[in-house]
Amino acid sequence: MASIRRRGPTRLQLDPGPMSKVLSQLELVEPFRKKAVIELIGMECAPGCYRFEAIVSWRSGRWALTGIHGPRTFRSLDRLAKQLETLEAGRTVTRL
Repeated sequence: MASIRRRGPTRLQLDPGPMSKVLSQLELVEPFRKKAVIELIGMECAPGCYRFEAIVSWRSGRWALTGIHGPRTFRSLDRLAKQLETLEAGRTVTRL
């Protein structure tokens, strides 16, 4: 009898954009400590899918928060808010 191979859940593959730059969460910790993160932008990149972009004082442009498999995405605004608490954003300006 032939076995049926099931595919696991697929991740939503989002392109960060041709001009977008990526920044890992570990790389974002130091600018937060030095209070160099000017602004965090939570944006909806697909219906029901959100991601962060950061503006850092000594880097030009927006920097998308990335994970192991590409841009870090969140399925709800609640999870996005929890990530802000984890990053200890504090008084950093955050807009959606």
